Amino acid sequence: MAGFRDLGRRVREIAARSDAGLALVQEDGYGISSLAYDTLGVLCGATGIETDARDPFDLLAEYRPPASKWIEDAVEAHGEFWSLKD
Repeated sequence: MAGFRDLGRRVREIAARSDAGLALVQEDGYGISSLAYDTLGVLCGATGIETDARDPFDLLAEYRPPASKWIEDAVEAHGEFWSLKD
């Protein structure tokens, strides 16, 4: 959930810096058991609203380390076109 919350926060911050609106599209389903928590994480990050809900499946976050690297690679690849760094 934390990774999805961070994704929502990043999109919110990019939208604010570019004076653009923000729309969200639901796309998930690979981990159907954690889908609700992933969606909640994005919504919390995008709106800035926090919740006490905790993802019971977070212990299974086997993709977190490579996903963080993938995000950094994408920021670096697109950085020449858009200022994406904090």
